[in-house]
Amino acid sequence: KRVDELCATLVSATEANMNEVVGALAAPLERARSSTESSGAGNLIADAFREHFDADCAFQNRGGIRCNLPKGPVTRRDLFELLPFGNHPVLLELKGEHLEGTLRQAVEGTAHTGLEVSGLTLEVSGGDAPKLLGVLVGAERLDREQVYRVVTNNFLAEGGDNYLLLGEAMSVTHDQILLRTLLEGKFRGEVLV
Repeated sequence: KRVDELCATLVSATEANMNEVVGALAAPLERARSSTESSGAGNLIADAFREHFDADCAFQNRGGIRCNLPKGPVTRRDLFELLPFGNHPVLLELKGEHLEGTLRQAVEGTAHTGLEVSGLTLEVSGGDAPKLLGVLVGAERLDREQVYRVVTNNFLAEGGDNYLLLGEAMSVTHDQILLRTLLEGKFRGEVLV
């Protein structure tokens, strides 16, 4: 009986924690529907990564974004459903040639899933078989020899979804904060370090 009471107390506390409202959306937050379009959900997540590390650019795999969120209040449970995996952000120092190759995989469909980006503009040909034509990092054309500060999640940094060129990073810095905790801080307007 005592164990049942303790479990009920724990479940109740967990429910209250997960149902806490952490922010609100003025419009629905949706995932991308095609390999060449970006989405509100992907932009928000990638922007949060880039801001967290003050990096040149950032990206998140589309397969890691698991739901759409409706307009209105956002709870901690909603963020868990959006980003259910225990991933954390990773800062890579990556040569331009490897960054370009990674983006080419995303656009041209040779990786398992596409990428949502921040700080990057991708020039892509249309049609059924899109091709990467060019990349801007900020307002500057990508330099294949330059080293860029790139943020992604640990799943991709470790070669997930076949993004093996990320393994060519010159340095790797892990931050153990969960992605959804980072996103919650963005909703609350907090600076999470």
